[in-house]
Amino acid sequence: CSPDLCSDSPTADTFGLVGVDTGTAADGFVVSAGAAVRAEVTTTDGRTFPALLVGGDFWGWFTAGSHPTLVAYADDGSVVGRVRL
Repeated sequence: CSPDLCSDSPTADTFGLVGVDTGTAADGFVVSAGAAVRAEVTTTDGRTFPALLVGGDFWGWFTAGSHPTLVAYADDGSVVGRVRL
């Protein structure tokens, strides 16, 4: 894990601050959650995968070079925001 992605506190108070750590087969990410309570990685072909909410940040991974979108949701199901990874 690169030093800029690993920390003991959330990266920001609002949703959308992105860090991506590139790899050979998979890329990892951490995105500040803000008010969002869950998030999903949405691939360009429409598949979705859950992100993990840990300590105020969403963490996850995706196929290297695929550049999916992370969609974050509030407790009521409304969309808080989207970021391209």
